Amino acid sequence: MSRSAGVLLLVITLVSGCTVLDSKPTPNPDAMPKSPLDLPLVAADLSLSGPVDGHVSRVRLLDCKVYPAGIAESFRSGVLFQIGDQWYRLTVLTSGDPVLPFVTPSPKAPNVPGKYRGVALLDEQLVGPGGMALGDHAWGGNNNAVITIGSHPKAVSLATVIDPAKPWRDPVVVVDGVDLEARNPNTTGPGPTAPPAEQTVHLKGTWSCESGTSLASPRSS
Repeated sequence: MSRSAGVLLLVITLVSGCTVLDSKPTPNPDAMPKSPLDLPLVAADLSLSGPVDGHVSRVRLLDCKVYPAGIAESFRSGVLFQIGDQWYRLTVLTSGDPVLPFVTPSPKAPNVPGKYRGVALLDEQLVGPGGMALGDHAWGGNNNAVITIGSHPKAVSLATVIDPAKPWRDPVVVVDGVDLEARNPNTTGPGPTAPPAEQTVHLKGTWSCESGTSLASPRSS
């Protein structure tokens, strides 16, 4: 397997012929809340093993939408969950490339159901009175994650794509789950040297992008 975003809002009020400028920051819809408990609770079915071990049936949904990515767009979903006393943040981000052919619009709009290549990142999330911050431990993979965006209900699931060797005559293989190697929290993937296998987090499963709905395996078409 290869390694390979406040706008200042000016409110002008005329009072007795005088102009008063009142500066207020515009709320940032993508800003992190102070606590995971401020986020909606959605259904999940996540299994983790390795240095992070446990099963998660409910997660706090941070986002699940399309963001601009240069001339194209990228789908991103982030969730927070707790195992024991420790909080974690799982983020997936599509690269825009479909894994397998499917009957949907162009991969430049990856908010439609389908399977997309992308990255999966797992971070320790510190939670305190002053808000949240990333911890000292993090895991991730390169562009070998398969992010399935389902529509009934809208949900996300993870797998791994294994590309065939040259001359690429064999089919692409997709296997359930992802292996996330230890990485520096300030990076988006593991370094050039593979960390010890015992530091790898094995993760598989799915989560909903809609609160108040039951969870089924995402259907990509």
